[in-house]
Amino acid sequence: MQKNTEEKKGWHMLEMEIGITTSRGNWYRITRDGINKYVPGLLEEISLEKIIRTADIWLESGNGLALVLFFILSLSGTDPYLSGAIALMFYQICYWNVSLFSFLFLTPLVRLLNNDGILYVSQGLVLAYFSYSSMFTAFWVGVVIFLLLKVRILGLLTDWFADKFIKIKLPRTDRLLNMILIRYGMSEGKLTGDMQRMEDDLIRIANYHRKGKSEKK
Repeated sequence: MQKNTEEKKGWHMLEMEIGITTSRGNWYRITRDGINKYVPGLLEEISLEKIIRTADIWLESGNGLALVLFFILSLSGTDPYLSGAIALMFYQICYWNVSLFSFLFLTPLVRLLNNDGILYVSQGLVLAYFSYSSMFTAFWVGVVIFLLLKVRILGLLTDWFADKFIKIKLPRTDRLLNMILIRYGMSEGKLTGDMQRMEDDLIRIANYHRKGKSEKK
């Protein structure tokens, strides 16, 4: 059984028997029934769409925030190569620790800073300034950083590296969603389910799908 839910601006999610996938390419290995079971009553207060949308926003937060950091450092006079290196290191910190930083009250700000329209316009203005000011090193470093972050090249490479060499028990998407559920549950006073059991189930399902992929190879 599948259920397609749409929101404004083209974002949508698709509920399946094995989990939830979104138009941003993220897959969460838990269902509506699973959330109802482990955080009883939460979906009566917070819609599933809002929960998954929040998770999507935070999953992509590193891209926009690292790009904004590069803009700020470069415009403040920091060496372009150093600015780029700091931005890429910041992205990695966000990638591996996003579940720790995903505070719900910051979600609107993160969503704004990661908005495609704002980032594209900002990138164009900053690069135009670099070109006009003959800051060609900053210009080309900025182009590379933009491609790595906003086109998600760095994210795809990091995903591949994590899956190939680190073999984490619980995928990044599910670790983040687990934390989002905990925080929403605490804010609504609904955190009465067995969250450890939910995490164990997520690990079991993730390992099942990983094993299936290995067998196909």
